[in-house]
Amino acid sequence: MTVQMLVRLQSAEGILRGAYDAMREHIDLVIFDEGHYEPAAKFGMAVRGLRKPTVLMTATPFRNDLKAFRILASDLHIHRFAQAVEEGRIRDVEIVQRAPTRDPHVFCTDVIDYCTSLWGTDRSAWQRVIIRCDNMASITRLGEAFINQGFDGQVLGIHDRYTSGHPDRQPWQYETVPTPSQTEATVWIHQHKLVEGIDDHRFQVLAFFDAMANVRAVVQQIGRVIRTQPGGDVVRKAHVLDHFRGRIATYWDLYRGYDVEATPEALTSVMSRYYLKKLIAA
Repeated sequence: MTVQMLVRLQSAEGILRGAYDAMREHIDLVIFDEGHYEPAAKFGMAVRGLRKPTVLMTATPFRNDLKAFRILASDLHIHRFAQAVEEGRIRDVEIVQRAPTRDPHVFCTDVIDYCTSLWGTDRSAWQRVIIRCDNMASITRLGEAFINQGFDGQVLGIHDRYTSGHPDRQPWQYETVPTPSQTEATVWIHQHKLVEGIDDHRFQVLAFFDAMANVRAVVQQIGRVIRTQPGGDVVRKAHVLDHFRGRIATYWDLYRGYDVEATPEALTSVMSRYYLKKLIAA
C-alpha cells in the first residue's frame, strides 16, 4: 500500500482503524520502499505504530531538510551504484550536453536528431524516450511538436488534467500512466507521473524540457532509464540529455560522489548538529 493509505488507516476510526489494528496483529515484517521518508513525523507514527521489524529501501538516502534518520549505523547496508552497474543489475548513465533551448520545436528536433544518431532512421526500431516538463501546457506543446515531426501515434502525454471528460483532450493525452506493454508509444512526456513506479527496459533516453528543483528528483527521474531487460541486457548505458548548460550533469555528479563517499555512520548522523559544530569551530 502507499504511505498515505497506511497513515489514513492509522489515524482513522471504526472499520479503517480496525484494519490497521489487524495488520499490527497479523503481519510479521514491513518492507518500505522510498525509505528516505523515514524521518517524517507521520511515517513514524504509522509505521512504528505497527511495532514490527521494518526494512527501508531507497536509492536516495538523504534529506534536503536535514532531518535525521532514526536508524543505527549497524543496521544499514549500502549497495553502491557502481557495484550495481558492474553486476549488470542497472545501466550506467551518460550525460550528453545539448544546446539550451526553450523553443518546443527546436527542442523536439534536437531530441529526434540525437535518437536518430543512436538508433538510426527507422523509427519503428527505436527504443523509448522520456521527456520531463513543468506543466501541462509544455506537455501539450511538445506533444504537438513531435506529432508535426511525424510521430502521430508514437507520442503520449501524461498529466492529471488530461481528464476523460475534458472537451479538448486529444487521443494521445492520458490522465494516468498507461501500461508500457499495452502501448507502442516511443515518446512519453510528463510532469510527475514518470518519476517513480515505471519499470520498463525500453526507456533508454531521458530529456528535460524543464529542469527539476533538486538532486533527488533528478536522480529518481534518471532511475526510469537505467532498468535492464530481464534475462540479460545488451544496452550498457542510458542517455540523459542536458539542455541546461551542465546543470543536470552537476546534479548527477553530486549524487555519484555522495554514493561513493557515503558511510553508514554519515548517513545516520544528525546533519544539523554536524553543521552546528562546524559553524562553532569556524
